[in-house]
Amino acid sequence: PALHPRSVSALLFGPPGTSKTTIVKAVADALHWPVVMLSPGNFIEHGLEYIEAQASEVFQDLLELSRAVVIFDECDELFRNRAPLTQTEQTRGITAFVTASMLPKLQELHDRGNVLFFICTNSFDSMDPAVKRGGRIDHVIGVGPPDLGCRKVIIRQVLDELGKDPAWKKPDFLEKALIELARQTGRFTRSEIQRAVRNLARRASWATVNQAKIAACDEAKRLKAGLTISAEEFNHFVKTSKQVSQAITEGVRHAR
Repeated sequence: PALHPRSVSALLFGPPGTSKTTIVKAVADALHWPVVMLSPGNFIEHGLEYIEAQASEVFQDLLELSRAVVIFDECDELFRNRAPLTQTEQTRGITAFVTASMLPKLQELHDRGNVLFFICTNSFDSMDPAVKRGGRIDHVIGVGPPDLGCRKVIIRQVLDELGKDPAWKKPDFLEKALIELARQTGRFTRSEIQRAVRNLARRASWATVNQAKIAACDEAKRLKAGLTISAEEFNHFVKTSKQVSQAITEGVRHAR
């Protein structure tokens, strides 16, 4: 039977490195459904002149699926805004053609309702309004970097992993340093938090709690210059997410 109509699709947007694809795979694992991962290569492997035929073939295969999770990953170019941008006329023409070709196919996949599909993108602004509107996309979800609670969980996981190594000697006051690190890593991705924890864990013991906290602050400050998510990008994400992000729980519960 077809899924509940509000359970069919979601657009996950957010800065790079925020685990959007990982979240979708977790949904598939919870449902015990297979994952079908699609990237631009699946549509342009024979060249742009054959993209319509290739897309038709891909979507025909998708329409034959049932109880699967489909991920359109890094497929921004397939659904890019058709409005004039600071590009050449030729590039805009190609963009408009590709997006226009995808829209009815995406609509049919949605209306068939036999799979869950997710579009994951780093740039919500670049997506064509016709892709984002209700009827094709049922839920719009902003996925940001880990919040304080999640950062604490990530830190604890790394610490547990390190504790399994008999050669590792835990520095004195490391726990206090890591509490401070959780506070200081608000724009860090999972991998960047993990790296910061390991760097602190390799340090010699501190003489005082204050020294441990200072070391955590210094470590976070040292890494901030090269973070995946810039301050400008993060602030724009927060603003956009407040405007358009929707809860997904109501729709997903119907999918089982």
